[in-house]
Amino acid sequence: MILDFKKQENLLSRYKIKRPLTFFATKKEEVACMANKIGYPLVLKVFSNEIFHRTEKKGVYLNIGSEKEARETANKLFKIPKSQGVIIQKQIEGIELVVGAKKDPSFGAAIMFGTGGVMVEVISDVVFKIAPIGKKDAKEMINETKGKIFLKGFRGMQKVKEELVIDLLVKTSNLAYKEKVQEIDFNPVIANKDGVFVCDAKIKI
Repeated sequence: MILDFKKQENLLSRYKIKRPLTFFATKKEEVACMANKIGYPLVLKVFSNEIFHRTEKKGVYLNIGSEKEARETANKLFKIPKSQGVIIQKQIEGIELVVGAKKDPSFGAAIMFGTGGVMVEVISDVVFKIAPIGKKDAKEMINETKGKIFLKGFRGMQKVKEELVIDLLVKTSNLAYKEKVQEIDFNPVIANKDGVFVCDAKIKI
């Protein structure tokens, strides 16, 4: 089961894992107010502790550009079976990465890093290391991926500070190693000139 939204956010905050500006609405009438506070464009997503893959349930909408569109989208998301609320989030652009962890009864937590977004299932550009990891291990993980060239400003892309990606990997390792969680899925993680942001987080307990 996925961790309750507020508990999940508190856990990410405790480990100082950076997120885009994000609100959570449990009622349809709350969405427009929160959307206007954040500003457009927005991402709206369904939240349920029983839904792991939101896109399969048509539970993610990008490029929400107005209050009217936010209201209409919220109505759709609240109608999804087992919906417990709607995540309203500032939409940001950059390089998509994936960071995660999964606990094995024999080996403990394995940390994952690679190319993110929908591409993670297409090209499978991911690497693993057993937690806990340090900065040196995290750097090795980055260097083992094909997607490392994107962080360096490939073909006009925004150059990303590698140390910020390393920092996220170490923090994720600490969370997975120290806390009673079974699986962590940060996808996508958006990296740009302003930082490295976990845009979609699901933590299984």
